[in-house]
Amino acid sequence: MSALRGFGDVAVAARELVARRFASAAGRLHHLGGGDPATRAAVESCAARCWRSAQEHGHSCIALGPDELAALAASPAVAPAAGAMAAAGSAQRRDAALVLEADHLFLERLWRAEWQLARRLLELAAPAPLAPAADVAAMVATVFGGADPDDAQQRAVTVALSRRLSVISGGPGTGKTTTLARLIAAYSRLKPEARIALAAPTGKAAARVSEALHAQLLELAAADRPASAVLPGAMTLHRLLGIRGTGSRPAFGATRPLPFDLIVVDEASMVDLELASALVAALGGNARLVLAGDRDQLASVEAGAVFAALCAARDPRLSEGVVTLERNYRQRETPEIVAWAQAARTGTIADIGSGQGGVRLQRLAGAGGGEQATLARSVLAGYAPALELLADAGAGAEVAPELLRRLSGYRVLCALRRGPLGVAALNRVVAAAARAAVGADPDATWYPGRFVIVSRNTRELGLFNGDTGVCLRRDGALAVAFPLADRLHWVGVAQMPACADAFALTVHQSQGSEFDQVALVAAPAGHRLATRELIYTGITRARLGLEIFAAEGALAAAAARVTERTGLLGWRLAEGAR
Repeated sequence: MSALRGFGDVAVAARELVARRFASAAGRLHHLGGGDPATRAAVESCAARCWRSAQEHGHSCIALGPDELAALAASPAVAPAAGAMAAAGSAQRRDAALVLEADHLFLERLWRAEWQLARRLLELAAPAPLAPAADVAAMVATVFGGADPDDAQQRAVTVALSRRLSVISGGPGTGKTTTLARLIAAYSRLKPEARIALAAPTGKAAARVSEALHAQLLELAAADRPASAVLPGAMTLHRLLGIRGTGSRPAFGATRPLPFDLIVVDEASMVDLELASALVAALGGNARLVLAGDRDQLASVEAGAVFAALCAARDPRLSEGVVTLERNYRQRETPEIVAWAQAARTGTIADIGSGQGGVRLQRLAGAGGGEQATLARSVLAGYAPALELLADAGAGAEVAPELLRRLSGYRVLCALRRGPLGVAALNRVVAAAARAAVGADPDATWYPGRFVIVSRNTRELGLFNGDTGVCLRRDGALAVAFPLADRLHWVGVAQMPACADAFALTVHQSQGSEFDQVALVAAPAGHRLATRELIYTGITRARLGLEIFAAEGALAAAAARVTERTGLLGWRLAEGAR
């Protein structure tokens, strides 16, 4: 426990060290450029704050007060927006690490990504009919089995076939996958030679959407409706763009566009500013882009809130390409979960009261050890089917399919990483039970039954961020089984890339996934992670059953607190990408 806490402390200290070094470098540039010595401290302070706000909170810029604005405007370490625009437009060398626009200070790379993204989005936001309107309407009616001009799913497909850029937003159960499948079917019939790419921000999300879309397309084919002849498996956006590692440049871009006619990106709310900018820059001259996601979910881990900004855009060029799916087709199956999700989304969760039906609400009085014991008992009960299989059937490779099925049906989602009610503590509880079930050494790192999530893309092993697998004995050695569409992919523990236990995940890690049963552990009231988006995202990961652990008033307080990310993307889109 102390080792894990120490690791977290080291990570925090490392981030702070980078912020201080960045500030120091900005101060040196200020000094070497002949800046006023009296304002050097202000430059360094603002530079550190700008770095922290991007790394820790996802802001693309910070707002400056009058005194700070005066100091930064006169500093040679800071480029004015007009000069930065000229440099970005002519590929000149950019020496300034900071850019000042109006009364906002940016890291130069985030300013450039935001500015270029806005310009490109507005270029893409134009009519581009794939076929005459009558032919499009007929094809939409065909793939849906009948025309209904008031149906949002049909409208979304029509828009995507009529414009280069379209956005589809909707919560779980509103039919995004159904809509995307019919879009792909209609597009491939209208353009049989089409090259289609399907992508998502993480490997887990990519695998999920690929499996779901293939199933939908098979249903269409069985119903004698047109379907895509060939739909390649989904890939991560990093793989699509040819980004091989942290800090590496994309292989595809303006001078080498992606070789696809239609690019569909699912879970687009998770796409950050720089990745979105790289994606739109790499689109070919006639390619069209469809972004699908849920505007009410958590935004990207990295800086920016691109999907939300697009959904809120008021410029007709953009807003005409946005369709929101609101009808929930799960209402009859899981009405309680749907009601809780709606209450979280609208900030009215206090009206729900106690848990009922498919939702159970467990009140926590604080964060003491007694509460951890209560939570631990519930979590162990959730994983009991998997632990029983390990104890009864042994730890050999033959149990992998059933063990993965049992593990994947239940998940603990926490707002926090650390603390007695956080991911690390709860993972230790279940890991200890799994070791005991198979008689493993209590201190063993790898043991049969260890359930892990990959945290780094490793293409040579076929593993991507978000992939989950379970460790078992295979041919006398420990290996990890990862489920693919039609088989298991085994990787020896000595080859495993960076990973962590997956019995409990943060809500952020769970994006792009759904589970039959979810135990959601909320943050204390007033914590920076106690937000509407986090509660909504956690609730909507559950398909059939949901258990919520929260202190009195914590859920209502979180649902009332909307996350706002500082940035100028929305303003740029409204002002013509200035």
